[in-house]
Amino acid sequence: MPAAAATPLRPTPRHLDLATQDIDPLCDAVSQLFGHHVVLACGRAEGGRRLVAQPVADVLIGTLRYGSSFICVADQPRPQLVFTVPLQCGGLMGRQAYGPGDVLAFNPDWVGRIELTAPGVYANTCIGPEQLLSGLRALLGTEPDRLPVFADHMGAGSAAGAAVARRAHQVLQLLHDAPTVAGASNPAIQRMRETWAVMELVSIWPHSSSALLLAPTRAPASRAMRRALEYIHGHLEQPLSVVDIAQAASLGVRALNDAFRRQLGTTPARHVRALRLDAARLALATDTSATVTGVAMRWQFGNPGLFARYFRQRFGCLPGELRRRLC
Repeated sequence: MPAAAATPLRPTPRHLDLATQDIDPLCDAVSQLFGHHVVLACGRAEGGRRLVAQPVADVLIGTLRYGSSFICVADQPRPQLVFTVPLQCGGLMGRQAYGPGDVLAFNPDWVGRIELTAPGVYANTCIGPEQLLSGLRALLGTEPDRLPVFADHMGAGSAAGAAVARRAHQVLQLLHDAPTVAGASNPAIQRMRETWAVMELVSIWPHSSSALLLAPTRAPASRAMRRALEYIHGHLEQPLSVVDIAQAASLGVRALNDAFRRQLGTTPARHVRALRLDAARLALATDTSATVTGVAMRWQFGNPGLFARYFRQRFGCLPGELRRRLC
């Protein structure tokens, strides 16, 4: 559970795995990783409590199983942004209700009451100010003058909020999967994944600098990239060509390719393929009724052999192997 801290994150071990029935050691560990909080009430543990956390490049990921109802207060500001995904559980963030399928953003200056109304699992991703500014800088093409303040909740309250939450969940899941996929031992690859993920979050999640991303005074290439990314996100489940993306961005194909290489370090086609693979992996991991072929077709992979090859290149295993491990 994210909470607040007045000082920067303490150095963390490469891997922390704490399982306990007692609340005190768990709260101490959470406070060290995600900031100080005050416990107001905690229900009886059902199945134990566990915190697994580790750094991935420059972000910190953690999965927290409470096994009980829980109420706490984040009473101090923290130096970093924490994204939280509630899995099969719900509660209140201040007065805002949340549940499965939602994503919460705890800004550095957020203080308030956090409630869990049922036992559950929370996936936390802690992103520092330098990473946020770097992502915003890459999208703006200029130096930001302040840290963006993110909307604190995206979810089922509106169609737009639900779409943002789904995409944010996919991006955050990629960060949580990073230690186990291909290239996990290569810091450069991990940092590339992290940079891409932060840029995606800055691009799709509403925040105080969102208007700058659409401002008419920005560089044409940056405005065009925004249009291209919005078009891609809205058409991932449909046939999508580079020509389609270029037309949506009001660019020629060559200029579009140049903009993607300059700002994302990839091509439009590879970016689309990566997003579809991420979505396919999430579908295989969360929908036990979906078949590998059905997922491949949904995300526009008409050739099962190519889908399997791309999947293994990105995640280090075949789609069927992933399904067997999870079933």
